[in-house]
Amino acid sequence: MRKRVVVVGSVNLDLVCSAERIPRAGETISGSRFEIFHGGKGANQAVAIARLGYPVSLVAKVGDDEFGQRLQQGLKASGVNIKAVSVAGRTSSGVAFISTDGQGQNSIVVIPGANGKLLADETTEGRSIVVLSKEKYGIRGRDMGTMSSSK
Repeated sequence: MRKRVVVVGSVNLDLVCSAERIPRAGETISGSRFEIFHGGKGANQAVAIARLGYPVSLVAKVGDDEFGQRLQQGLKASGVNIKAVSVAGRTSSGVAFISTDGQGQNSIVVIPGANGKLLADETTEGRSIVVLSKEKYGIRGRDMGTMSSSK
């Protein structure tokens, strides 16, 4: 039997618009395509682990909005246990606004939303293997570098 893997990290809804080029500051241009993807470093890692056939749980937070429901449904459909994905009240889910150009370059604005509300004590239940996403923002109440040991 494979060991259970637990990922601690972010969950975002990625809103991607494509155009011939990325607009300059203050400029409006016409785009060619708009797509929505489930993302976030933690969510992406959890889905990849599930696709490898390992039982995986995600410890994360989503907002109490339509995006949060959509993100939870997507994780569950991908085989990720979402029992430890909690909902932050009166908070938006994490969102990434991504502009891409014809040469594959991008510009990204991330709004952490509920991701920034994950508390250290929400990440400490018994674990087999823990994978921490390298996030730009830490878990409140603990330095992420101190949480990398596995049992």
